[in-house]
Amino acid sequence: MAARRRGKKKSGRSYAWRYRGRIVACVFVEVIIICALVIMIGWNKGVKEWFEQFEQPVLKEVDISGINSPNAILMQARGGKILGEINGEAQIYPASMTKIMTVILGIENFDDLDEKITLTDEMFSGLYEQDATQAGFQPGEEVRVIDLLYGAMLPSGAECCIALADTISGSEADFAELMNKKAGKLGMENTHFCDSTGLHNPDHYSTVKDIAVLMKYCIKNDTFRE
Repeated sequence: MAARRRGKKKSGRSYAWRYRGRIVACVFVEVIIICALVIMIGWNKGVKEWFEQFEQPVLKEVDISGINSPNAILMQARGGKILGEINGEAQIYPASMTKIMTVILGIENFDDLDEKITLTDEMFSGLYEQDATQAGFQPGEEVRVIDLLYGAMLPSGAECCIALADTISGSEADFAELMNKKAGKLGMENTHFCDSTGLHNPDHYSTVKDIAVLMKYCIKNDTFRE
């Protein structure tokens, strides 16, 4: 009887170990499936780029001395490492590079990019006298926000910038304050904006390094990048 009882105990322990082993195996399989699903779902949300960064060659420094410009900078979009520069922190007049800030603020401050804005005579005031580049819209036109954004970026339309600025902030001066607040948040320490177009003003300045910081931020936005 004692022998039989010990045998039963041994058999019971063996069964328990097999049962635990199955549980561990099931948990292991579930973990693998969950990891696979996470990678599949997140593939287009940064996982793919995370893997690709290990395949890319490491760049330490690039000679950009052949660029025909007194100011230039080459910055990695990921991480912001500077690979080469020519007077990157020297003060410059940003001119139409100003429109980069105008457009990203336009994208971030309109919920509906198909919203229509009526262009007024005041939005064109002084543009002809200053020989400002325009996209070709006319006073009285109703123009979608998305078209004003394209008009600002592609043909560098000054009337598009002012229309966006007036609609968002009520005036270009108030919009310039919004631009400067954004610049401060992004760490553009040597930048000051006076208008949305980049038309010359002695107090309207930046550096190519600051503009690169701005671009690094902007290209993360799908609409801006498009």
